[in-house]
Amino acid sequence: MGSRNPGFGLQTEDYNYSASSSFSSSLADDYPCSEVNLHYLRNEVKRSRPGTPEYVEAKKELDETLAQIKHEDDSFAGIGKLLLIQNKTSSRLLKNNVNNPKYAGNDCFTSLMDIYWKYCGSILEDGLKHATDIYNMCDAGVTEEELMAASTQVCST
Repeated sequence: MGSRNPGFGLQTEDYNYSASSSFSSSLADDYPCSEVNLHYLRNEVKRSRPGTPEYVEAKKELDETLAQIKHEDDSFAGIGKLLLIQNKTSSRLLKNNVNNPKYAGNDCFTSLMDIYWKYCGSILEDGLKHATDIYNMCDAGVTEEELMAASTQVCST
């Protein structure tokens, strides 16, 4: 099957995972990094005996990761919904046109990602699935001001 591309043109091999992890290299090649990381964290919780420091730490890390993923998913869903209402551009935001010349400079992507980080927080290192959402916003012509307004409204609540 080969490795899937989790986003930004990076392959799963570009991410470092602990050598002590229990999954095979084929699992890392077949699933996006965020899924592999969640699988690893869930296995750490399952392998640890409840009440031990290892269990508490593994459970805490899993809970924090799941909360961050939920925050990212909810933020992008809310921002997308607001931008669709503002721009009435649902078809433009939903398509993925990577052949668009706007992608070549990467300025739009960098600017919009910086705005998201400023108002909504960072994105998980291995959870870059929302990069496509940012590229689609660039493709749809979303301005910095529009994303700033939507991010402020969605992420400040």
